[in-house]
Amino acid sequence: MATNLSAWQCASPSKMLRLVGKEGEEFRLHVLRYQYPDIVHDEWDSNWLIVAGEVSCPRGRWRFSNSCLCAVEIKALADWLRDVAGGRAERELGFIEPNLRFELVEAADGPLLSVVFSQECAPPWATESERYGDGVALRFPFRLNDLIRAAEVVRGMSAEWPVRGRTPRQ
Repeated sequence: MATNLSAWQCASPSKMLRLVGKEGEEFRLHVLRYQYPDIVHDEWDSNWLIVAGEVSCPRGRWRFSNSCLCAVEIKALADWLRDVAGGRAERELGFIEPNLRFELVEAADGPLLSVVFSQECAPPWATESERYGDGVALRFPFRLNDLIRAAEVVRGMSAEWPVRGRTPRQ
């Protein structure tokens, strides 16, 4: 689903995850709102978030907004990015909805953070096998990104959009 420009104009850079690549790739992610703001005591429905992403790469640009992350997953992403920066993260971080996935990749010119976009978060030119299979991956070198700052930004998202009701079981 495409987002309107006002969603991006309203997002403060201090509340937006931003990653850059060596060939002009850029990924920005922020939380727009709870999917069900009036449901506050259900362990699942209380915690689904509408997130917005804006992505650019040599093949083009696209935007998405989707309820593909829940509040506990935003916290998990902040923790994972902190662990990546500290050299002690698991290789991959996936979520309940398979729209986004984060991976550590070792490359000849240094470690990379790979973000995989699938389903509703995939680019409009994705093939069916990319959209519903392995996804479209973009790579972001550690040396071009402040992963400690990225973790802090996502931790701020988690503070602004906390887990409500009981904590969902994963």
